Amino acid sequence: MEEQSFRASGAAGVPVREAPLAQILSDGRRKRRRRNGLTGAALALVAVVAVACNWPGGGAEEMDRRSTEAYLEDTPGIPLVLPQTLPIGYVWNGPRGSQGDQSGNVIQRDSMFVPAGALADASRVTVCLAEPDLLTCPQGDQRINRTLDGMQVVIAFYGPPAPTPEAVEYWETVPLVTDLSVEWLE
Repeated sequence: MEEQSFRASGAAGVPVREAPLAQILSDGRRKRRRRNGLTGAALALVAVVAVACNWPGGGAEEMDRRSTEAYLEDTPGIPLVLPQTLPIGYVWNGPRGSQGDQSGNVIQRDSMFVPAGALADASRVTVCLAEPDLLTCPQGDQRINRTLDGMQVVIAFYGPPAPTPEAVEYWETVPLVTDLSVEWLE
C-alpha cells in the first residue's frame, strides 16, 4: 500500500510543507488537544473575570430598572437590598456578587456603590443581604451590620481613605428596601 502524502502551498503557490498524511493528522490532533486545553483555560479565565467585573452590572455597563429586573429574574432567590436614596456623590455600580445554595437559589446578594465626581477618592461601599447566620457577605475595611425583614445586611467600606463620619452615619440610618421602588433607579 502506497503511503499518502500531502503538500500544502503558501502564498503564490509556494510549497510550505510536504509530509506523510498520517504524520499531519497526528500533528493536528496534538495541536487540537493543546488548543482545547488552552480554550478550556481561556473560558475559565473569562468566567472568573466576568464574576469579578460584576456581570451583569459591572464594569462600564450601566444598570437600569429593566436590566436589574431581568438580572433578578435570571437569578431567583434573596432580593437585592438598596438604599431609598443614593448618597450624595455616589453612583450605583449594579449587582456585584451572589452566592447560591444547592438548589440554585441565591442566598446572598450584594451590590456596589462607587464615588463619582468630586468624591472620586472616597471609599467604595458594598451593600449585602444574606440569610441570617450566613457569613459570606464582603467584610471590607470597615463595616456596619444591620437587619432588614429578619435578614442580615452588611454594609462594607473599602478604602483608602477610611469612610467619613458622615458616610458612616448615612449608611447607619438610610432606609433600606428590597424592591426596586427607589426613584434613583431609572
